Amino acid sequence: MKFFKTLLLCIIIISCSTGKEDNLQNDDLNSVKGYEVFLYSRPGDVLDSLSGFIAELNEQRELSQKERFEDENSAYKILLYSIAFEQKFGVLRIDSLISKSAKWYSSGKDYYNSCRAMLYSSIALYSLNRQDTSAYRIIKEAESLYEKKSIPDEHIGATLYLYLGRINRARGEALLAEEYIKKSLELSNSVNYRNGKLNSSLELFTFYLSYKRFSEALSSIACFGDEEQLPPYIEYNLYSSLYTYYVAKKESKIAIEYLKKILNITNTHQLEVNYPKIYYQLALQFKRMEQPDSTLHYAVLSVSSIKDSNSVDSHFYFRYLGDIYSSIGDLKSSSLYYKKAYHSYINAYTKLSRERVQEIERKYDVDQKISKIASLSKERVIFINFILLLIFALIVTIFSYALRIKRMQKRLSKLDSNAKKFEEDVNKLWITSEICKSTSFIFPQLIDNVYMEAVRSRKQSNEIFDSLNNIIDQANSLSRSSLSSITTTDEFYAIYGAIENLDMLTDFEKLIYVLNEEGFSNQEIANFLNSSEASIRTMKSKIIKKIQKS
Repeated sequence: MKFFKTLLLCIIIISCSTGKEDNLQNDDLNSVKGYEVFLYSRPGDVLDSLSGFIAELNEQRELSQKERFEDENSAYKILLYSIAFEQKFGVLRIDSLISKSAKWYSSGKDYYNSCRAMLYSSIALYSLNRQDTSAYRIIKEAESLYEKKSIPDEHIGATLYLYLGRINRARGEALLAEEYIKKSLELSNSVNYRNGKLNSSLELFTFYLSYKRFSEALSSIACFGDEEQLPPYIEYNLYSSLYTYYVAKKESKIAIEYLKKILNITNTHQLEVNYPKIYYQLALQFKRMEQPDSTLHYAVLSVSSIKDSNSVDSHFYFRYLGDIYSSIGDLKSSSLYYKKAYHSYINAYTKLSRERVQEIERKYDVDQKISKIASLSKERVIFINFILLLIFALIVTIFSYALRIKRMQKRLSKLDSNAKKFEEDVNKLWITSEICKSTSFIFPQLIDNVYMEAVRSRKQSNEIFDSLNNIIDQANSLSRSSLSSITTTDEFYAIYGAIENLDMLTDFEKLIYVLNEEGFSNQEIANFLNSSEASIRTMKSKIIKKIQKS
């Protein structure tokens, strides 16, 4: 009894603790949902609130090589953090986390969050590598879900169409890219979505600029005239776009001013100013203005600001400085920077190839795919062997059935032959029986006639009478003896040996008894046995008395 009480108490404690955990998770989820209203107005506050959770997940990943979350709370926090991060910095680099969040939502029916998770998973892949084809595939799935389910969130729609425009422009689909960017701008204006409006306008500006549609390009960024303080990443993109515009217009002085404005933007981990590139672009513009001292100054600054000589673009800056030194006759310095450019190029693309291989292995989990292929190959071999075994069993079964059918055909053929033979024998028996029936009465009638003649001849001669009587007696004796011999044959006993009381009868009585049992009438029996009907009746009476006595 104590055991059952203890068990019941444990069950109650466990159920209560589980209920408390569920309540805590629900409370936490409800509190996190409150961040939704700040995603687009104060994304920095959302990032600060969720940064501890993301840091914990990253620590788990470093320790165990995987992020461990299986609940809605974790997937939802990652999704909100991803949206806030992209709003704050214009990029998203936590691709593995948001991908797992998207995978979690894909298994349920929360279409709204599933669409958002797919969108930001695509943005993360696009931010890491603009040539990644999986980014386009995922964002098209998000678009299909957004339009099919008519998701009522213009902010998501604007972001979705903006990145579809960017990806299609990178793919060379100009008309489709322009259509998507205009859709994004329209949705942003409809809900006064500031970042969406500024990003879409800048994207249109860059698009028109690439096709030298300068007037349309300038009109597309007219909205920036009303802005006082821009988010750093939008400010950076604006100055870079305006630099490109004035370079295209061959107004180097104004282009240089925008490059200098970029240099004044605070460099952070999330918004990293590419100083080597900016200094390199300044050197190019001063060279165009034929100012060699400034050109050399900024070319040297470009090289000296390189943090990683193995980065993809570093060899350009080394080679450009080498070209400048070569043009002014400093061959020693020129040779030095040409060598640096060469080593930078080799190391950069070796590193790039290695990173690309690692990225592919990480993204597509090559080792797992290889093991899965090996497993599938084994299953394929097992399946093929099973099919072959099945085919072999089928062949054996068919062969055995064919043998059975052949045997049955032989039996049927033999039965047909026997049936035909039996039919022939029956026919023979029938004709024989009919002949016997038609002539059976003749012999008794003949005996009677001879006997009548003997009686008449007695008046004339006793000798003739006695002679005829002897002939009649001999004929009757031979006939009865011949008929009685039938009952002594093996065939008779094989057919009628089981009949009761047969052994106490004489051979002739046995014939009468058997024929009676077979259903023949007294007249028919008399005809068969060359006797008279009266004699047969008399014999039957005798037989009955014998049987009754026994």
